[in-house]
Amino acid sequence: ARVGGNPQSNATTRDVPEDPSVLVGFDLHMGPFGDSDDTVRKLVPLFRSEHDRLFEGKPRANAKGQQRRRVLARDGYAVSGISTHSEAGVRKVKFTFCRVDGLRLDPLDAYESPFYGEWEGGRIATLDTEGKLPVGIDGWVGLGTGEFWLVVAETD
Repeated sequence: ARVGGNPQSNATTRDVPEDPSVLVGFDLHMGPFGDSDDTVRKLVPLFRSEHDRLFEGKPRANAKGQQRRRVLARDGYAVSGISTHSEAGVRKVKFTFCRVDGLRLDPLDAYESPFYGEWEGGRIATLDTEGKLPVGIDGWVGLGTGEFWLVVAETD
């Protein structure tokens, strides 16, 4: 199942690893955009396999960033939510992480990252896995990072 995003188009690029894995963070590629010298230009999802191997997923944009920042959950935690500021693509982002509890996330054991990027304004969006385990990402891949969804495991 997907959470977040706008379901009006099917022209998306789904990234769900074949090996059982959990979304645990992102590499953020930062660079100038508009009046800001520090905006998100590209997101690359980071997964941790059931054998504790950390690996990158498909980049969520084709833009080049001058600096890479790795945002990774603490051991035993996974991405449970994302907040973004967008204008012609995602420009500023922060993440919420929850402790993994079996095939669910424990919202009572959570923490947030700071915002990454200096962008203000535009459209503000928040998505939440609602305690479901994040196993992938889906969305458009263009020059910049467009709207996207988290793919969650259905355990019911």
